[in-house]
Amino acid sequence: FVGNANLKPEYSTQYGAGLAWQSFHQHKMFRRLLVTADGYFIKVKDKILALPRNNLFQWSMMNIGKAETKSIDAALEADMRVRENLLIRTNLTYSYQDVRDVTSPASAVYKNQLAYIPRHSGSARISAEIKNIAVSWNTLFSSHRYRSGEQVNDNLVEGYVLHDVNLHYAISSHNRWNYHISIELNNLFNQQYEVVKYFPMPGLNWRIALIVDHKKIKKAK
Repeated sequence: FVGNANLKPEYSTQYGAGLAWQSFHQHKMFRRLLVTADGYFIKVKDKILALPRNNLFQWSMMNIGKAETKSIDAALEADMRVRENLLIRTNLTYSYQDVRDVTSPASAVYKNQLAYIPRHSGSARISAEIKNIAVSWNTLFSSHRYRSGEQVNDNLVEGYVLHDVNLHYAISSHNRWNYHISIELNNLFNQQYEVVKYFPMPGLNWRIALIVDHKKIKKAK
């Protein structure tokens, strides 16, 4: 981050409400179900905003005179025991963020969405666990954004959807060591996307990891 000697502290007034519902069924297929939802309305004076400069490693801090945020966060989690040794876990999240500059009606960016904040984003994850093997599919999405408050085509950062696959295998051991093998395929469909304008992110990539844990064995007295 690049410092800003003129940066002011931000002050906010926030209103929020949320609800959560959870259900457990030990002897049914649906073992656990959790649903949450939260809503916020925030008014901020001198909102602090970080923006990238010439590269991904230099960000400058600046104040936005007045900003208003309306947001909704929702999530769903479910665990299903399909068979005795097969557990399916699902996790869904969604976020709506309406974050606008309301400093001056005379400004060209008045009531425009703040830079690099997508209105819609979320994720989905489903995993299957069979004994010592776990396989998961992850999806992440983000709607389009703009690199500044001026919402013109030159400032547009396209939205994206990413898919990842993960395989985890745990090797049982009777000695003091546990072994885990992890295989990841990230950005499975080679989606071309940018988080910051003009800085493309990696396409299809993979990683293999071997994790070794040392466990303590209690000595008999």
